[in-house]
Amino acid sequence: MNFEKEILWFLEESSPENPKELWELIYGIDAYQRVLVTYDELITNLKQMIFDGIDQQKALEFYTSILGFIKKTDIPVGDARWLTIVSPEDQKGTELLLEPNAEYPPMKQLKEALFKDKIPYTAFEVSDIKLEYNRLLDLGVNFIQKPTKNIGVLEAVFDDTFGNLIQIFEIVTE
Repeated sequence: MNFEKEILWFLEESSPENPKELWELIYGIDAYQRVLVTYDELITNLKQMIFDGIDQQKALEFYTSILGFIKKTDIPVGDARWLTIVSPEDQKGTELLLEPNAEYPPMKQLKEALFKDKIPYTAFEVSDIKLEYNRLLDLGVNFIQKPTKNIGVLEAVFDDTFGNLIQIFEIVTE
């Protein structure tokens, strides 16, 4: 299916006069219709993001009490839980899965490398970075980067105490 989408894109780019006619000539009318249907099936939303290698209960407390997320799903799965949190402003939006696989070697190496190089694991948008920065400072959050102007954004980075650096940012218009 991805191949068909790429072919259709190629035909549209390389033969703008009539890509449908060329497609039908090469692949047949049915194939062209199938590709048109697949355009409606594109990914439209990020539904879940995984935060790996954490103590689930401590992470739940930090992300809800300090950052203000709310718990959405909490289902026992063996010795762990399927535990997700969401933004209270968008409860049907992207869920953060708090995943307890701290000892999985590749994930452990990735997190340690990102942390060492001061690369945020993810980023959260805020409406007022100075207000959020001060609120989080008052709650004891350790920032490794104060609010800093970058191209189109103000950004700051903090340590979530679970081996993740998290960026918060505010989009600014110049």
